[in-house]
Amino acid sequence: MKKQVCQHCSHDGLCEESCVSRVPIFNHLDASQKEEVHRMIHSVFYKKGESIYQANDPSQGLIIVNEGRIRIDRISEKGTQHLIRILNPGDFTGELALFKETPHEDYASAMVDSRVCKISRTDLQHLMSLYPNIAMKILSTFATRLEEVEKNNTRLVSESVDRRIVLFLLDAMDHHHVMLSMSKKDLASYLGTTPETLSRKLFELEDAQLIKQHSNRHIEILDIESLSNL
Repeated sequence: MKKQVCQHCSHDGLCEESCVSRVPIFNHLDASQKEEVHRMIHSVFYKKGESIYQANDPSQGLIIVNEGRIRIDRISEKGTQHLIRILNPGDFTGELALFKETPHEDYASAMVDSRVCKISRTDLQHLMSLYPNIAMKILSTFATRLEEVEKNNTRLVSESVDRRIVLFLLDAMDHHHVMLSMSKKDLASYLGTTPETLSRKLFELEDAQLIKQHSNRHIEILDIESLSNL
């Protein structure tokens, strides 16, 4: 059962700092403008595993991750759960509600104990009319997210499972290292495969000395060129 922590972020210093000052769509505002945002936001706490919204629930505004991690899933026509994305502090969802009254098409739940900040469609539309930079930042994030979804959907249709795994590792690599933000089970769902297939492929890549798995979340890329050519 979700628990409301504070009605207004201006009454909670931590909530105020995280939900406004640290959030990219608001942190460019001056102090008086941020205070106006504070008065419109309320914060809600969710325990690990709790549902934030479900498919067909009305989408009423923007949901911003303050603390924790939120997963967005979609259920296929076959009843298979597919991970769409993971939201970290500063990320948001529900932006489609800004443009039209439409129900959610996916499911959101807390991966760990999490706090989110919510702002209604009406209040956010008001803010965007006053401060167009907010609208531009939301649209920029939305465009980036749409591009990522289209890329992933294309890969699901056109690439083999093995190739999708390789491409993910190369995309996520930072100085030859990949630090997974999700479990192997969630990664398999995100890549449209099974945990067993993912584990087998990673062990095959390790046996070929292309990668080294230091832990469940830490993978080192040993041979970028050979991996890219698979």
